[in-house]
Amino acid sequence: MDIKKIKQRLDSNPELNAASKRLAELQQALQAAQEAHKASEARLHASFVTTDDARALALIGGHETQGVNSLREAEVRDRERVTLYKRAIELHKQALNQLHCEVSSAICRELRGEHAKLGDAIADAALRLQEANKQEMAFRNQLEEAGVRGGMPPLVFLYFETLEGSDSPMDRYLLERKKAA
Repeated sequence: MDIKKIKQRLDSNPELNAASKRLAELQQALQAAQEAHKASEARLHASFVTTDDARALALIGGHETQGVNSLREAEVRDRERVTLYKRAIELHKQALNQLHCEVSSAICRELRGEHAKLGDAIADAALRLQEANKQEMAFRNQLEEAGVRGGMPPLVFLYFETLEGSDSPMDRYLLERKKAA
């Protein structure tokens, strides 16, 4: 298995590339919308901070000019545009993630045989370990039966009892291995 080739398959997938490009476009559009919103907020705020006496009197008297209303409408429109872009980006990220998972699943299906071989090697090694544990235990038991005591510490790597029987780690592993095939 060549991980670089697999990574290249992901990186060169046309659907993933198109979706990633679209996400970048949406993020750029969001940035532009945020800048436009900041500018419209600043213009609206500046319209209230004017030193022009006539303007100040009109505002105090509750007689807003048409300019203030249009500035307020522009600020609301720009704020809504920012909200819409944020939601579009969120939805697009979800779609991109789903697409990435689908492409990854296809790659995993293709590599299932190679993965199964690795699982077989693990199962074979575990069975050999189980047998070696049994032989080591039998060796110590035979020495003890012959009257040799205390000189041989147990050297089992894993107690073989944990590898046998229903619902043992070995049985669970072999079941999972079978599912992976």
